[in-house]
Amino acid sequence: MFHLNAVASAYKQLRLIVHCRYSTSGDWKEEGNNQPIVIGDCALAFNGVIRMSTKDEWGKEFGFKPVTDNDGEIFVRKVLDGEDWNAWVAHGAFSFAGVMLHGGRLIALRNKQRPLWHNEAYGCNFIASTADIFNRIGLGGAHEVPAGQAVFL
Repeated sequence: MFHLNAVASAYKQLRLIVHCRYSTSGDWKEEGNNQPIVIGDCALAFNGVIRMSTKDEWGKEFGFKPVTDNDGEIFVRKVLDGEDWNAWVAHGAFSFAGVMLHGGRLIALRNKQRPLWHNEAYGCNFIASTADIFNRIGLGGAHEVPAGQAVFL
């Protein structure tokens, strides 16, 4: 992990999201379906389910033509449309926990249905779905991101 400290020192304002997961929505060979989902100046990596319907169905429901097969696009478009996304994610009609990069800010957020953990080490912010992930790689001391509110990192 020592190389992360060197990268963080060299790029004080570097903001990026790296996502590791066994599966994603849609054909993984189509880059636009993989996380992080990037549309405009917003990137999102998340764990959860916003809609179980098809992309055509949720696109119609939310009034846009989807460019990915990933229902996380609904959330990204709400952010880009200027909606109160913090209240939207808090209401709990779906299962959501993730990290978003928007307007140069890194934001962790979740609702009560999904856990989310944060740890800061080597000048970097790490986000994971469970605390044991940090323990397995020697980064103990993680704390849970509170449900229903955005945490700006």
